[in-house]
Amino acid sequence: MNSILLIGQPTDKTRKGTVGSGGGYVRNMRVYLKYFQGENFRIVPCFHTSRKEYGSNTFSKFLRFLIDLKRFLYCLVTVKPNGIHVMAQYRDALPREVMYIFISKIINKPVLYEIKAGAFIDAYADGSKIYKQLVRYSVLNSKIILAEGKKYLDFLMNKFEISSNYFPNVVPDEEVPPVKKNLLVNKIIKILYVGYCYYEKGVFHLVDAVKMLTENNILVELNFVGEEDDDFSEYLTKIMNTTDKLQINRFGGKPHEFILSKMQECDIFCYPTFHSGEGHSNSINEAMMNTMVIISTRNGFLSDILKEESAYFIKEKSSTDIYNTLVEINNNRKSASEKAINAYNNFNNNYLLSAKIDAINNHYNELVSNK
Repeated sequence: MNSILLIGQPTDKTRKGTVGSGGGYVRNMRVYLKYFQGENFRIVPCFHTSRKEYGSNTFSKFLRFLIDLKRFLYCLVTVKPNGIHVMAQYRDALPREVMYIFISKIINKPVLYEIKAGAFIDAYADGSKIYKQLVRYSVLNSKIILAEGKKYLDFLMNKFEISSNYFPNVVPDEEVPPVKKNLLVNKIIKILYVGYCYYEKGVFHLVDAVKMLTENNILVELNFVGEEDDDFSEYLTKIMNTTDKLQINRFGGKPHEFILSKMQECDIFCYPTFHSGEGHSNSINEAMMNTMVIISTRNGFLSDILKEESAYFIKEKSSTDIYNTLVEINNNRKSASEKAINAYNNFNNNYLLSAKIDAINNHYNELVSNK
């Protein structure tokens, strides 16, 4: 049996800035480790350190690099993997990833480099000459490249003349509930946001939009699941202290099971993000599979996943646009429910784990082959 060393975020820690299940990278690590095991492959984790785990100064970064190097060497000796799968974060993590690839090349271990999140192109464009050279080294010395976003495929071909493979975030089939039948049936509309609550995620604009709704006597309940940035906590507390019309629930970081249960309870999933590193959000997958009416920007890869027939698109940084969209949904609930069902069907056709398991097995087979 072949062993694949999967390098990524630790799965047993809840870090600042996460929903509670550990963020997108951790969610993917958990899915991969549980479901990518097969008759021909044994997936073994190699967990690297996390940002700010040992502080944020120059010495702590050097210390983390040494710790990650030690862990990697230990795994190479004990696991003796046939291939290396790097779940890439690039940006500040790029030197560490180059280290993995450099050592793997020396000992003749093939690398699968999986580019996650949505900042890869911008980080390259804004990076120094050294950064660009490190990116070039990483992609040209990886045997297989997987990309979370479709636009990365053209970028990698045009910039480096290398082919890559589209591999979106997926959800295990067993987590998918039946289509929801009680959507938008109550007078009070329940709105949900899941994720780290800070400015670039558009949560300030969402609160302002909901405040406008209540001032116009539209009954809504706004639910936040995720850790809160201090600025947002202060803002939200101030807003709630100045009016008794707003019904806002703040749950903080919660386990994944809690998130899925809230998605079943709520009608609308609002994702007004303009975060520069937005990719294929796992929360969007889960909102689709829970038959939610989705309101989203087109940021990152969101416009690849969502379409006009399955979601309401809004402008970035616009409370007014969120407000107008919520009013439209309230006034046309049947049409909104149809979009939610379209999203559910789109999810089942494209983002189930069972639809991608053969693809990852093929990639692993190619990785460890002698060709």
